[in-house]
Amino acid sequence: MSSLFVGHPPPAQIKAEIDKLLFEFSVEPTYDEYDRVGRVLFRLRQGHGRDEAERPNQLHVPEMEILQCMLNDARAMRKYMGWGELSAICATELTIGQ
Repeated sequence: MSSLFVGHPPPAQIKAEIDKLLFEFSVEPTYDEYDRVGRVLFRLRQGHGRDEAERPNQLHVPEMEILQCMLNDARAMRKYMGWGELSAICATELTIGQ
């Protein structure tokens, strides 16, 4: 996962941040959950097209920034939505703020 994230953060840092997120949402930290969170963060940054021409609205927000936003908002938002919805909101907010 580290090699796919912008800036190649250390795997231990990614894991520690995802652990905090999963704890806030009462989700068991399993390999599948780490993989799911990582894929969502990566896809939010990459957009959904198959190639660059199909992704003119690419977010360009680093995965760790999205994750940090999610951690900042997790306690307030966890009773209203899951971490997946929160990730989309954070990515959008960070993109608008650029």
